[in-house]
Amino acid sequence: MEIGKIVAGCWILLILFFISAGIFNAINSKMNVDKKDIYGNYVIDREMFAGKNANWQYNHFKFKIDEEEFIFYNMNNDGIVIDSIKRKIIFVNGYSSPQLRIFSSDDKSLLIENEPTLYRKSWSFYYVFRSKKYGNMFFKKDNWKKLEN
Repeated sequence: MEIGKIVAGCWILLILFFISAGIFNAINSKMNVDKKDIYGNYVIDREMFAGKNANWQYNHFKFKIDEEEFIFYNMNNDGIVIDSIKRKIIFVNGYSSPQLRIFSSDDKSLLIENEPTLYRKSWSFYYVFRSKKYGNMFFKKDNWKKLEN
């Protein structure tokens, strides 16, 4: 009788272990990102490197990705778009997530480089663009809102 309870208890613990491991894996695994997830508006991620520089970049740069093009916006201090640059895009498959490639005939007109890196988290993702002027620029998918001073 006692051995039966011990064996049943071991089975219950083993089952609970596998259920817990499955839940832990689901919570901590990286998000699967497809093209439809990528389409949208992006702003500077001010949480990556918080401070005056991140706030300034947030107030001045944003971009949009749709099915055919990448549009980079340069804004003034009031959030009014003063310049925009449109570029054709493609997505390269063969990676865990589609890799964005931006076509540019004049690389000097675009503040950021043409091949950003997509980083996936458990519940979100962000892009890192290399910039000759600002170093790495971190963008997250979100709509732009004027910052309160």
